[in-house]
Amino acid sequence: MTHDEMVTLIKDGVSGGGIWAEFGAGRGNFTRALATLLHSDATIYAIDRDDRALATLRDRWNSPVELRTLKANFTGDLDLPALDGVLMANALHFVLRQARLLRRIHALLKQRGRLIVVEYDRRLPWTPYPVPYTRLDNLAAEAGFSHTQSIGQRTSPRNNVTMYAALSTDQTQC
Repeated sequence: MTHDEMVTLIKDGVSGGGIWAEFGAGRGNFTRALATLLHSDATIYAIDRDDRALATLRDRWNSPVELRTLKANFTGDLDLPALDGVLMANALHFVLRQARLLRRIHALLKQRGRLIVVEYDRRLPWTPYPVPYTRLDNLAAEAGFSHTQSIGQRTSPRNNVTMYAALSTDQTQC
């Protein structure tokens, strides 16, 4: 997937700036897409347990958005400030206790905070705990998000696999 395709996939879920985190950032492909959509005074915490992937992200960073990397397992306790948004791109399908993680994310978000999830819409050999959109909608509601909506999708021309992006918010906080 190209950078522009990633930007297009998540753009309707990103608003303005503030403090964001990407859980499972890896080498930062979606981190860079997120930075493209944020104001230059924003901050992104890129969280991953692979220090070499984070080093690659830091080496390739060329955005005015401030990047802070954190080597950690994002399913554990994280020392983060209150967040305006969280991006999880191709990461939730590796988590066994998905509802528990989403509750933690909900607690990290500021009022009107946003959770953007990018996932495959069906089970695949490399997704141990698949999260099709209908499952995400239920998981997010269980975690305290009052509204989840689809914000984009892309079908791979190579293997016909559909990837979706969804935005979850807690509109009861508004």
